[in-house]
Amino acid sequence: MLSSAVKWVVEEPYSPEAERLLEKWKDEDVRTVAPGLLPYEVANALYKRVLRGEISSDDDRRGVEAILKAGPVLLDHTSVHGEAIGLAQELGRRAAYENDSEN
Repeated sequence: MLSSAVKWVVEEPYSPEAERLLEKWKDEDVRTVAPGLLPYEVANALYKRVLRGEISSDDDRRGVEAILKAGPVLLDHTSVHGEAIGLAQELGRRAAYENDSEN
């Protein structure tokens, strides 16, 4: 959902498709659900664009606010953090949280 959410507020490839999908969900009254970390992840993705000079810090803040207004239900997964560590170890991952694309 992170990449789609960023496409809702920043113009990039497939942004129109992501925006149409969001509108379709609204029209069909689809309840969207996302991890509670979504706002942090979006803020970080947008902040990287601020650092590269692609958007302003005001655009970053407005983007996060727009995604929250889009209405995803943010889930609290505090009970799974310990399990994430075990799964990371079991799967030989180098991180318990972030995508470990080199592994």
